[in-house]
Amino acid sequence: MNMKKFAAFMMVAVAMTGFASCDDDDEENDLADAVVTNAEGYTLASAKYFNNMLSEGDKLVITKTSANTVNVVLTSTTWGTFTINDAVVTNVEGVNLVAGEGIVLMPAHGEEKEYEATFAASITGEGATYTFVAPTVMTGTTVNFYAGKTPASFAVAGSYKGTVSAFITKMSMDCGSVEDQTVKLEVAADGTVSMTIPAFTYVAMSRTFPAATLNGIEVVANEDGSYAISKADVLETVTDETGAEKEYKGSVSGTINADKTANIIYELQYGSMPMAIKFTFVTATSTK
Repeated sequence: MNMKKFAAFMMVAVAMTGFASCDDDDEENDLADAVVTNAEGYTLASAKYFNNMLSEGDKLVITKTSANTVNVVLTSTTWGTFTINDAVVTNVEGVNLVAGEGIVLMPAHGEEKEYEATFAASITGEGATYTFVAPTVMTGTTVNFYAGKTPASFAVAGSYKGTVSAFITKMSMDCGSVEDQTVKLEVAADGTVSMTIPAFTYVAMSRTFPAATLNGIEVVANEDGSYAISKADVLETVTDETGAEKEYKGSVSGTINADKTANIIYELQYGSMPMAIKFTFVTATSTK
């Protein structure tokens, strides 16, 4: 092979290597496939006047339009249809991020009205978050989509009125009861519920146990239509009437019935007390 032919051969080889390298880059940068989805689930919406409003039977479809762009459509039974065309997909330290702008057609007084909308998603092998925002709706409305079945916690969320009784088991001591008390259950982002309990005053000892919010309570649906709530390792910091911080340690268990009546026990050790107090909350109705 003479030098001219060799030089020509090398030029072709280099060019072919370049083409192959470009193909490899295209494969490495073809991010859209990793975020494509067709999922049914529910949404939680928040705005100035409400928080975590549930909409069930919603659907999210993400389709590929190029190596790193996708179309996103959220169809909500409550919020209408969000359409985000050619949202851009990037990868940052192993996390696929999607962002774009578009519109939402929202139902209003029997017809649809168009508003500007944005979309952002973060997707990994462990899970995904999908967030739609309509910035001009009610001074800013955020709608988060979650794939899968609606958590049982939404079925028990609400405010319940009833009677709180207290009893120190180790001393067989009845600490009395207080009527017309409110216990509130709120859904947390992780699907558990947070339970706000009222303050309780043991009149005989002039001792007040402060109100508190107990987080991370699990909810499980029973076959009879009731729901069991529980947490074995409650640990929350509260502030007493003097401003000092103290801890509640203990557990929560109970049942929310299909008719929205409730029987809840929260057994808590307060501050430096050597024993726990068993609080029992019983209600005839809820104010959901």
